[in-house]
Amino acid sequence: KSEGFCMRILLDEMYTGMKDYLKALGWEIETVNTAGIQGASDSKVMEYAKANSLVIVTQDEKLADIAELKGL
Repeated sequence: KSEGFCMRILLDEMYTGMKDYLKALGWEIETVNTAGIQGASDSKVMEYAKANSLVIVTQDEKLADIAELKGL
């Protein structure tokens, strides 16, 4: 990671097990569980990520479709 830059990541449900590993690399990590949005709709997850400047790590292709429609 570059000095002064910290990637902020939101891990979707299938990737929560990577949290400790990515934190050890110095990344700022949230999961849908810690954010209180586990099981939320794709739109809610996208809104949360956008509002908190987080990059979403997911296998859910619907989130990519929503992002494209919203111009994200």
